[in-house]
Amino acid sequence: AYTYRRAIVPLAEAGHRVVVPEVLGHGLSDKPGERARYSLPALADGVRGALDALGVDAFAVAGHSMGGGIALHLALTLA
Repeated sequence: AYTYRRAIVPLAEAGHRVVVPEVLGHGLSDKPGERARYSLPALADGVRGALDALGVDAFAVAGHSMGGGIALHLALTLA
């Protein structure tokens, strides 16, 4: 979330609903010890779960580093 701090307000001002989840194991999120929780599909499921909890059906996604992989995984598996 911290990486995108400068993009949130401009995107919101442009009329977008902006959701910036902390991915498990990154930033201020929980950091469980089970390695399986950090697989790309598991991390993407976590993001999708957050979006589902917020009632988000359609979305554009962006990411960098591991977040880029998560964004790509979401785009490829939810299409």
